[in-house]
Amino acid sequence: MLVATKIIFIFQPIIVNRIFVMYTFILILSILSCEVQEGFVTQIKEPDIVALINSLESGDKYKTGSFNILIFKKSNPSGSAKTVGTHEVTHSYLIGISEFDEYPKQSLFIVGDFMNPVIEDVIENESSIRITIKHGNVNNRKSNEFEIYQHTVVTN
Repeated sequence: MLVATKIIFIFQPIIVNRIFVMYTFILILSILSCEVQEGFVTQIKEPDIVALINSLESGDKYKTGSFNILIFKKSNPSGSAKTVGTHEVTHSYLIGISEFDEYPKQSLFIVGDFMNPVIEDVIENESSIRITIKHGNVNNRKSNEFEIYQHTVVTN
């Protein structure tokens, strides 16, 4: 029994690494087949990715009376800022929305692309969450507001 335990322990990082690679691959496929809603917001409908993001324990967490959200900042590819002569990147935010239930309905959205973004303000209400993201170059900062409802993200 001890030998079997050691073998499983030795191969555990390999199994975890394969699972991570599989979920990364699914995430990339999901991003390529996203449904654009309006402006900066894209919904991801791949159930495994939606469940993965909504089950993570870290990230910024906010809640209303009937759902909570998790927000994660994501770096985009090198050069995504399209600044001449640089490899500067933009960022996006992943917003996972999950109902309070034993088997909750969950949604996942990507908001962005933003240059140097910062979540400036978050207002939690009973039925929605309003997020203000400040972004842009130092001399040209802009703000965008997003109203998050149960399974919908709307730009204001």
